[in-house]
Amino acid sequence: MGAHRFTTADGCQLAYRLRGTGPLIALTPGGREPGDGVAALAEELAKSAAVLTWDRRNCGASDVWFDGDSEADV
Repeated sequence: MGAHRFTTADGCQLAYRLRGTGPLIALTPGGREPGDGVAALAEELAKSAAVLTWDRRNCGASDVWFDGDSEADV
């Protein structure tokens, strides 16, 4: 599957991608790196599982978002 968007309860749109099928693994990017910064790992894991990667707020293809709680609290 290609890139998709998910709207959070406070209205921020996060970009995500789902690869493969099977048990679900969610890869959470660290720092300010977009979710596709782990693309090589996601592709390898997708050979035997469904792998979700996503871009955090203010990163990659997700919305720039300054309202609400701090990113750490979210």
